[in-house]
Amino acid sequence: MATRVTSRLATRRPGNRILAALSERQYRRVAVDVEQISLVAGQVIYEPGHAISHAYFPEDSVISHVCCPAIGSALEVAMIGREGLAGHAPLLGVPTTVTRVLVQIPGRACRVSESVLRQLVAESEPFRLAVTRFSQALFDQVALCAACNVGHTPLERCARWMLMIHDRVEGRQFPVTQEFLAYMLGTSRQTVSVVARQLQAKRLIEYSRGRVALVNRRGLERLACPCYGSIADRLALVLGVRRGAPLARGLT
Repeated sequence: MATRVTSRLATRRPGNRILAALSERQYRRVAVDVEQISLVAGQVIYEPGHAISHAYFPEDSVISHVCCPAIGSALEVAMIGREGLAGHAPLLGVPTTVTRVLVQIPGRACRVSESVLRQLVAESEPFRLAVTRFSQALFDQVALCAACNVGHTPLERCARWMLMIHDRVEGRQFPVTQEFLAYMLGTSRQTVSVVARQLQAKRLIEYSRGRVALVNRRGLERLACPCYGSIADRLALVLGVRRGAPLARGLT
């Protein structure tokens, strides 16, 4: 599944928090190096051990880090939306990733080469700070998700996952198949089917034809494990945003 390049010249300001840290003058200067692209659900951006050549800045798309052990099922360990970027490891002197990085929710993103990313970090202190703070937020998310994945039930983890997605997309609906959700949660499709029925029976979500609609977010928050609140609180603290402010609604 190939990335569709919608524009090789960024003609508009991107809807990504880190790129928004650039001043208008700085962004205009590098706009020619920013590709505005469309990402496809399930598209693999990086494979473990492969060199990273570009950084991706989601706008209304969501990207996942998935751990793929040699033995056992895959498991999502972090997700990235408009608040962050994927592919900044080379800035730390690490040219590859140990996770598979793929598109979870399709949509728009911006892409720059690693050389342009290094240039932006070197020339813009606000941009460098935004990347550094996000790196910490991503580390915290991985740590909290690791504990969540071994300590809580599939129902609790599914509720947490849906809330995290909802924070990063526009509106209350998003596409996801049971097969893909099972892949993200590291469980069977049968288990996901049971969980989806339970959530619908509690009138927390509606699920039909590969799309989820949140009906009762507060109820979903009560059902989710405490990890959702911990992850959201930590992200708000590290990124300096208001707790509970949906990450996909505006850049302030």
